[in-house]
Amino acid sequence: MSELRFARLVLGLQALVWFGLALAHWFYPYEMANARGMVLMDSASVAEARVWYGGMQFALALFAVLAFRRAEWLSAGLLLVAFVQLTLFVVRLISGVLGESATAELDLYSQGYRLVIGILALLALRAHRRHEQRELENRRIYQGQ
Repeated sequence: MSELRFARLVLGLQALVWFGLALAHWFYPYEMANARGMVLMDSASVAEARVWYGGMQFALALFAVLAFRRAEWLSAGLLLVAFVQLTLFVVRLISGVLGESATAELDLYSQGYRLVIGILALLALRAHRRHEQRELENRRIYQGQ
């Protein structure tokens, strides 16, 4: 699999996940909040959940889609995925250690996904950078002839 395809696969997968979560937070805010142990008490809290959880994930998905489509944004998109997912992974671990109920903060499936997609984003970024360096060297060689 080429470096560009691998990078786009990682970005596309993450964009789909973020987009799906945004829709879920918009259309099912109570269920999404309950899944995380939160209770939405009034319409203002529902609006906040939709804006902060749904809106933020939708914005992240849009950026990932733009990075997927534009080669010059690919590195930035992969960095975004890596930083967001690995930071959430570490913060959830810290929260689980510091919290009273470690199991509430340590959802193994989402933690596993965050770790895997974060590492894949870093690997894709590394492969993409190597690909860009090879292309730059090939251009220099071609222009030198």
